[in-house]
Amino acid sequence: MTRGFRNIWCLSWRSSNRPWRPEGRSCCSPGTGADSWSGGLRLERKPVDLHDVVHAVVDEVRAVHPDRALCVASHGDGGGEWDGDRLSQLVTNLLTNAVRYSPVGTPVTVMMMGEEQEVSLEVHNEGPPIPEDVLTGLFQPLHRGEGSIRTAERSVGLGLYIVDQVARAHQGSVDVKSSHAEGTSFTVRLPRSLPPVPRR
Repeated sequence: MTRGFRNIWCLSWRSSNRPWRPEGRSCCSPGTGADSWSGGLRLERKPVDLHDVVHAVVDEVRAVHPDRALCVASHGDGGGEWDGDRLSQLVTNLLTNAVRYSPVGTPVTVMMMGEEQEVSLEVHNEGPPIPEDVLTGLFQPLHRGEGSIRTAERSVGLGLYIVDQVARAHQGSVDVKSSHAEGTSFTVRLPRSLPPVPRR
């Protein structure tokens, strides 16, 4: 699962040492700093490092859930031309969702992979699988599904809808895989830069 990832850390709040991470990562393209509208969502694009966004969110979530093991693995350049605040919201929603729907004592893992044209983010938890009736409308607002007592009731609300909208606004995508054997993984793929907005 972590094959090919070089910088891996999995700590509880009680562990204060952060791993060394290479400095000097650069964004693939210069930021414009300009606001843009994409799919109805306003974006303020500028150079952002997804690694830094994720580590900041992990620190915040760990402070709220000190009993949970949050693991981070990264490989490659995490730079891109994105809206940093929107990405922070996306990561926060995915991570809190993973913590909420997985048992205490199991890790939540965040993996980042920098490719030539895009960066991917995967959030994985070892909780029970998402019921099929919930999966079909998982990224719709205020979707609610009820499983058995063992799988627990899931009330998605706006969290995953916002994740989907932020990814789409960056011309990216979000996918989910969920099973008893593999747990649940949300994977977000983001192109490193957006094409220029055509003038009208």
